[in-house]
Amino acid sequence: MSKHTLSIAFFFLMGLLAGQNQYSGIYQPTEAQMDYREAKGWEAFLTDNESMNAKGYRLIDVESSQVGGDERIYYGVYTESSLKDSLGISLGWEDFVAMKRKMAAAEYTMVDVHAFALNEFDTKYIGVWVDEENDHKIAKMTSREGLDRRIKNMGRARYKLKRVHVLSTPDGEPEYIALFHYSPVQEYNFLHYTESMEDFMREFNERIISKTRLVDYATFWENGKKYHLGVYQNGDYDYRFLRNADKKVLDAEGDKLKEAKGLSLFNMNVY
Repeated sequence: MSKHTLSIAFFFLMGLLAGQNQYSGIYQPTEAQMDYREAKGWEAFLTDNESMNAKGYRLIDVESSQVGGDERIYYGVYTESSLKDSLGISLGWEDFVAMKRKMAAAEYTMVDVHAFALNEFDTKYIGVWVDEENDHKIAKMTSREGLDRRIKNMGRARYKLKRVHVLSTPDGEPEYIALFHYSPVQEYNFLHYTESMEDFMREFNERIISKTRLVDYATFWENGKKYHLGVYQNGDYDYRFLRNADKKVLDAEGDKLKEAKGLSLFNMNVY
């Protein structure tokens, strides 16, 4: 199969999958007010973000999805905060890294990263920053082995893994974009990925006992196989992980968790 034919098949498959979007969410306790927004199209999402900023909220998590040839939908999770955020998008990795360096020079720290392929040549990268200085790094790897090595090397230099975004590509080989924050405390975050949701939930439950909590979750495809990825960090608090739900179910369950447990959506995944 030619690369061009493979690319067409990839975007057709992604359109079919997007037409059956499922949502997952991580809910944590907080005293701050939280909110969630979605908008069709980038400009509409920017307008929504400015509106949320004016109300005293900042963006902490961004996702997107696209159904066939329809306009892309963007999703944002917000927290009430006195700190400002900044939201940016770049075409291509080099431009995105340049944007990151510019924001770091202005004493902004990246808190989330998202990306999606437009075709076999072009990719758009989205960054979310907060107006708070902290040394941080962003890196892109083409294999899970490379991701594992980078996490170990960054850990030795006291950079803690915060987020992993898995970019689906037309050739079926995903790319891994990892965000690291410097921490003076020699403390590691943990990465786990598996093909089996049963295995993923077994790890999830075992880590509750060992006082580590899931802070980032992603689902991705590699060579026709579906994988689940989680980032864990030390913590001992009540929280919930809702998975594989349609949007109405996720919203309804989220409302119940807020009322009964005081838990709010902090991190979401759309696939």
